[in-house]
Amino acid sequence: MGQPSNKASNVSRSTYPPQERSAGREFGHTKNFIMALMLLLAGTVVYGDGPYGDVAFRRMGTHNGNLIATIFFNQGDISGWHGWGYPPPRIEWPKGSGHEYGDENSLLVIAEVVNESGETIHILSESSLDWDATDTNPILGGQMGWEPLPGFFNPAQGSPAMSDLLESWPSQWPDRINQDDPGWPGSWNGYFGRDVFQADQESYYVMDDNYNVEFDYFPDNTDPDRHGLGLQVSVRGLQWSDPLAQDCIFWLYDITNVSTTTYDKIVFGEVFDARVGGTGEENDDLAEFISYGNMDITYSWDSDNLGSGGWSPVGYIGFAFLESPGIDQDWIDNDDDGLIDESRDNDAGIWLDVFPYGIDDVDNFKLFYKREPVPHWSGDEDGDWLGFGDLNGNGEWEPSFEVLNDDLGMDGIGPNHPKYPGWDTGEGDGIPTQGEPNFGKTDVDESDQIGLTGMESHVENSVVFANDELMWTLLQPNR
Repeated sequence: MGQPSNKASNVSRSTYPPQERSAGREFGHTKNFIMALMLLLAGTVVYGDGPYGDVAFRRMGTHNGNLIATIFFNQGDISGWHGWGYPPPRIEWPKGSGHEYGDENSLLVIAEVVNESGETIHILSESSLDWDATDTNPILGGQMGWEPLPGFFNPAQGSPAMSDLLESWPSQWPDRINQDDPGWPGSWNGYFGRDVFQADQESYYVMDDNYNVEFDYFPDNTDPDRHGLGLQVSVRGLQWSDPLAQDCIFWLYDITNVSTTTYDKIVFGEVFDARVGGTGEENDDLAEFISYGNMDITYSWDSDNLGSGGWSPVGYIGFAFLESPGIDQDWIDNDDDGLIDESRDNDAGIWLDVFPYGIDDVDNFKLFYKREPVPHWSGDEDGDWLGFGDLNGNGEWEPSFEVLNDDLGMDGIGPNHPKYPGWDTGEGDGIPTQGEPNFGKTDVDESDQIGLTGMESHVENSVVFANDELMWTLLQPNR
């Protein structure tokens, strides 16, 4: 499928055979493992002062759009240990079998900061539901970490917003207020566009780390009520039932710094609490990290191939980072695609019509993209955005006989869509606009990705997320 994603959770009965593995690291009996990526965030205000995430806005949903079924929470946690009282399915595969593969999967971001006393410290924001391992908010109660923002779900319902649950949608979307049709009322706020249901099932929520008040640190000098690291995260889960992707669930994390602080040292990571084979089968789980071509994969399996109660065979569960954070300011081609410092939040830029069209290394470009470079807008670094078909050459879109191609406008849909609301900004103007296919946020290749930088495996309860300094050490590159 090649669908864009920051991370894919994948359950499969097979993996690369031993002779095809490269740069592999195998770990002994394990319960938890952490994957880390270096992350670069600058101060770019999105919502400004408030609203803030709060435990009162937590919702639990179920992803079951293909052969994987699991509960998830809109504060960043996927699955949940049965001992905490959470119901099945918990990373179940195949769906309906009762065969489980993990207790939880949660998001971590940690950064180096200077507190109000001038001390250099490290602050971790995470989403684990494990009360024994996390910090508790001394003022408000609850865990200190990510919490969901209001407005991105129907408050009268118990689920986060899901594409196939119309009743879970809010009356309007807070991040679409400035669109031509403010708030997109009655529409799905899809990753691929307004009412675009490319995935068979999609979830969407937004959270921040304002509930993290552990340290004497204020990231935003314009907002004294902003805590944590001043980060907001838009999260999407996507599932396709197509046979090529029916054993995968894709998770997209769009992390934005809404504070006024620029972080020079910051790490994004994932922690997975493995239970391959179900309850009581975690003590014989193994894990391995491999780098295979341009793909970084971490996976875990059950050593005796027996699940809880004796069922067999037991599958593998793997994590592949299909998109990692990019660095667009170091003048280095971090992902070897022939392009330097790509970005997914830029504008169209200027038209490039002189060879090599802004490409740094043409040979690497052709090797990576399997095509020749062509004239393109500089903001569309990989040159795959296709404007409207100007058949008469007058430079203006003629709706009666010229197709739009990718030139659909910021809502990502055109006149042929069944719920087309009419013309919107950027539609048919011959210039790429954020929200259109193959440009900016919808084009995974327009990012100078750095890849997975480390993986740490440890026995259950040997690492406590509340120990921020220890977590900083564990999440350093090349571990």
